[in-house]
Amino acid sequence: MDQNNNQAIAPDLQDRLLGLLLGMAVGDALGAPVEGWQAEEIAAKFGQVQGYVDTGFLSGCYTHHGQQALCVMEVLLAKGQFDGAALRDLFVELAQIHIPGGYRPKLGRSLGVFRGARPAFREAVEQMAAGVAWEKAGIVSAANDAVARVLPLAIIHRENKLVAFREDVINAVWMTHRDPRALSVSVAFSAALLIVANHGARMGIEEFFNELRVFIENGEDYIEKRYWSPEVGLPRQVCRQMSLALRVVRSTYSKNLAHGLQTITAFARSCSSMQPHALSPFVIATFPTALLLFAHYHDDPTTALLQTVNLGGESAALGAIVGALIGGRHGAAELPRDWLAGLRHADFMRQRAEALIYGKALPADAPTLREVEVKLTLDAGKYQKLAKDERYQYE
Repeated sequence: MDQNNNQAIAPDLQDRLLGLLLGMAVGDALGAPVEGWQAEEIAAKFGQVQGYVDTGFLSGCYTHHGQQALCVMEVLLAKGQFDGAALRDLFVELAQIHIPGGYRPKLGRSLGVFRGARPAFREAVEQMAAGVAWEKAGIVSAANDAVARVLPLAIIHRENKLVAFREDVINAVWMTHRDPRALSVSVAFSAALLIVANHGARMGIEEFFNELRVFIENGEDYIEKRYWSPEVGLPRQVCRQMSLALRVVRSTYSKNLAHGLQTITAFARSCSSMQPHALSPFVIATFPTALLLFAHYHDDPTTALLQTVNLGGESAALGAIVGALIGGRHGAAELPRDWLAGLRHADFMRQRAEALIYGKALPADAPTLREVEVKLTLDAGKYQKLAKDERYQYE
């Protein structure tokens, strides 16, 4: 662990670092019940989502996005630094837990306790479970399901030691996602987390974008030199798509939101033959959309998150990213109290985040991540069955 963790930390910085994690989990949990819905469906059902809504998904329950971040945090607390082998072991351990009656997602598929794990993550973890080295198990995928996991790395690298920070972020993503775009977006997200946590609300959005651009361009240079090869099966120019996406966001964030989303859709489609849109599970769509929403609503945490989840689509991933950025900018104290109170295992997260921030050991009686996730997945399954039996007709 960074030796600076034991130095005195200003209370406002501590609150913003805590806000990164709690904001991410709150956004994930807000978006999870309506993930995959169209905005029109959400409006017809709820008018507008105003908090944790009931669609048969356990209220306040975060998804695999938050779970992966907690796995990285667990490794950092146990090892004092990022350790790919330890993260592999934890992914495999949690993926191999069988919970009769546990949650079964409508989108994605369960993988042990991972709620809604997507194909690239499932395949990579299954390869690691079969004995493939973690450095070689990753799939060439630009899906967005690895982005949120890098969040704890921003906490331990808050002193902004670029080389070590970037390498940890890339390794954490590379083990499941080997597409250069997944790497560059994760570097961009982790850099954005550092910027908002270190500067807070006193930094203007244009200044935020200027600082982020430098991180992104340096990261793309590094990724192209070290991680792109013809064997990836993608043209070299994919390594530069994130910096191009940032230009798109900067040109549209101060305008009408619908126009910005349309512009991101057009850009994402120029980067893929799959015809993605701004709310698709494609990193070059999801992260620029999250940046657009953050920039558009940066001074209002509540509105930022509600506008995000009411768009539908990749609402859990978008909620996680926007929630982390808005929580880091304003701090945990500015997140709505009822959302924090309704977040499952918020005290567990707070305890671990504070241990990571200060470099302290956890109490001997602290629950393990395995215990917490088994209980949460079982509780989510029980609620899902109740909802199906009494109110909903799920497939």
